[in-house]
Amino acid sequence: MSFEVKIIKDTISPKLAQLIRECANPRKVLEAMGERLVSVTKRAFNDPSLRPQTWPPVKKKSGAPLKKSGAMYQSIRVVNVTNNSVTVGSDRTYAACHQFGTKRIPARPFFPFDTGGKMIANGRQKVEAAAKVALAALLKA
Repeated sequence: MSFEVKIIKDTISPKLAQLIRECANPRKVLEAMGERLVSVTKRAFNDPSLRPQTWPPVKKKSGAPLKKSGAMYQSIRVVNVTNNSVTVGSDRTYAACHQFGTKRIPARPFFPFDTGGKMIANGRQKVEAAAKVALAALLKA
């Protein structure tokens, strides 16, 4: 079981989506967006401003949430890129449990998406900035 989030051209700002559609190779832009999403997600482990909600404290007296071995952090990567979308995910079976919570585990979302699937503003700005840089590089080529 893996956990994945997908950025689809139709779910980003209309102006940016239009520019990507006009681009000869939108995969490069989407790949840049995916890499930035990976970066933002990994930074969210330490930076609460990149999370959709505050994490509840751990019950243990030592250690920080989601950092026991570092395996989940290291597993976050771009899984797939097409001409229409980029998928970022983790192959750790417990990633979805931490993102959404379960009866036994409170939600500690690390992907910058709220419970409705909408990217939080801080994460969205960073991903869109990566798209703009990638588009500018393509336009110069």
